[in-house]
Amino acid sequence: MRHLLWKQCQVFRRPSENFGCRFFSSFDNVVGPHYSEKPIYPPVKRTTPKEEERMKYAEIVKDLPTAPEKIHMVSPDERPWTSAEKRWHRPWMLPLIEPRRSYKVSCPPDAYNLLPFYKYVTNTHVIDGLPSFYDRLDVGAETALFKPYFMEMLSQELSLAASSDRSVNETTCNFFTHLSLGIITSFLTTRSHLSTAQVDQDSPCEAFWVRGGFQSLYPDGEKSQNRITGDAYPGWGELAFSYSENVCSQVRTAFPLRPFVTKEEAAGNPPVSSDVIYTPELIGLKIRDDLLRMVPGFEYGDPQEFGLVTTRSFGDLYANLSRWEAEPDEEHECILSAGIATCFAWLIGQAHFLGFTQYNDITYPLCGQAILSDLRKWYFFAYQLNTISLIDSAQPVAPNICWFKGPVKLFDVFSSEGEFENFNDEVIKHCLRFFFADLEEKPNFELRPYLKEKAYPLFREWC
Repeated sequence: MRHLLWKQCQVFRRPSENFGCRFFSSFDNVVGPHYSEKPIYPPVKRTTPKEEERMKYAEIVKDLPTAPEKIHMVSPDERPWTSAEKRWHRPWMLPLIEPRRSYKVSCPPDAYNLLPFYKYVTNTHVIDGLPSFYDRLDVGAETALFKPYFMEMLSQELSLAASSDRSVNETTCNFFTHLSLGIITSFLTTRSHLSTAQVDQDSPCEAFWVRGGFQSLYPDGEKSQNRITGDAYPGWGELAFSYSENVCSQVRTAFPLRPFVTKEEAAGNPPVSSDVIYTPELIGLKIRDDLLRMVPGFEYGDPQEFGLVTTRSFGDLYANLSRWEAEPDEEHECILSAGIATCFAWLIGQAHFLGFTQYNDITYPLCGQAILSDLRKWYFFAYQLNTISLIDSAQPVAPNICWFKGPVKLFDVFSSEGEFENFNDEVIKHCLRFFFADLEEKPNFELRPYLKEKAYPLFREWC
C-alpha cells in the first residue's frame, strides 16, 4: 500500500518524466481582424441612475412620429388631484404630493432685478451690439423710399393716441402692424422671401421648458422628502418654467434665418453665470396654474414655420417702474429681460414644432429677430438658439446668444401739427435690415430629422 502511494506521488511530482513533450499555443498571423494598434474600450455607461433614465426616456420621445406627440410627452405639466382622490385618500396611503407647476417668466418682468436670472434660466449670453452681418446690408436707397410711409403711419398713430384714451401698447401694436405690412408690400418684388411671408397680429406666444442646476435649493440634497413646486422629484433641482404673452405682430417665412455665428464660435463665449440660483418665489416669479402649451404664434403644420421678425411693446413697463421707484439703468435691464424671454420662448416653440425637444436637442441653430419699442425708444434684438437641452446644468456647451442694440431714440418731440424734431433715420434702417436678413433657402442639413411624418406637399411646393 505504501509502495502504491509512493508511485502516485512520483507521478505528480515529476510530470516531465511521464510526458515526452509540451504543448504550446501559437498564432501564425498576429495582425488580424481582432488586432488594433490602439486599444479599443467599450463605451463607459453613465453611472447615475437619473441619467440612465433620462437616456431611455429620450429614446422613447425620439421614436414618436409627430411633434404634438413629442410635446405632450415632454410636458412637465401635472394635473391636480381630483375630489374623489382626495376624499378616498387614507392615512396609511402614500401622501398626495402637490402637483408639479411651472414658474411664469413674465414680460415685462415682475421685479426689476431679474436680468441675471432670466439669463440663467434661458442659458443666454448677452452681447451689446448687433452682429457684423447687419453692417454689410446697404439699405440707403430703401430707407429714402420707405421713410415717407413710415413717418405718415407714425404721425397718424401718435395723433390718434393724443386725441383718445388709447394705451401706449395699443398705439405701438397698431404701428407695428403698419410697419410689417408696409415693408412687405413695398419690397416683395425685390426680396423674394417677403412674397410668401405670413404676418400675424396680436399673436399668442407660449412655451415651457425645464432648467436644471437648482439642487442647492435642497439643504439635504436628494434625501429631502419635500420637493420644490416646479421640480420633478425631491432633490433633482430641475424646475419648470413657462412663458405666455401676446406679441404685437410676427412675420414668418418658409425657410430659417442663416445663423449669425457658427456653433463653434458660439461655444467660445463664456458660460452663463450660475451665481443666481435662488428660489423663484423669493425673487418675484409667480406660479402658473394654467395648462402648459407650445404656441409659437401659429398652428402646427403651417408652411411658414420659421420666424423672421417679432414685435412687442414695453409701454406697460412704466407703471411697474414707477411702483418700484426704479433707476434709469433698471429700466434698461427690464427691457433686456423682456427681449431675451420673448426671443427664447418664440424660438423654443418653433423648435418643438420641428420635432426637437429638451431630450433630443436641436441639430442646427435657430435664429430670430425682435423689435421692442414704445414708439420713442427702440430696441433691436438678434437671437441665436444653440441648445434647448437645459435639464443637465453641465451639459450645454454652447450658450444661446442674444445681441441687442438700444435704446435708439427715434425723435425728441412730436408737435400737434404732426411734425417731428430730430428724427432718427437709423431706426428705419435697422427695421429694414431685419426684414432683409438672409435665409437658408437651400439648407444642406435636414430641417426635421426627428419627425417621421411626411411633409405637407400641398403647401410646400417651394421647399
